[in-house]
Amino acid sequence: MGATARPALLLRPLPSWLHRIVAWFRDGYPAAAPRTGFVPALALLPRRMSDDQADGIAAAARASGREEFSSVDVGVLITRQIQELPTPADLQCASDRLRHSGFRVSTTV
Repeated sequence: MGATARPALLLRPLPSWLHRIVAWFRDGYPAAAPRTGFVPALALLPRRMSDDQADGIAAAARASGREEFSSVDVGVLITRQIQELPTPADLQCASDRLRHSGFRVSTTV
């Protein structure tokens, strides 16, 4: 008995509206996540501050009228922006963004 050959699936391009939806989902997909499968594993990825959140922190710093921030001040700005306690990576990212925006950030309280 020979193996029965199955017909190859015909792959058609996605309709443009469906392609736009898929592209929209993939645009926000974390770079560290696999492109297919294992979606529950996304919950295990560490949270990372987005560029928009870092921009929001810089905007809040500008609105404060201050020129210098301590690491505690940066932590407060982060907590107000993302509604979570900051990780060390968040503190580094926000401090870098603030320095890049012309603010002085000290490591002392």
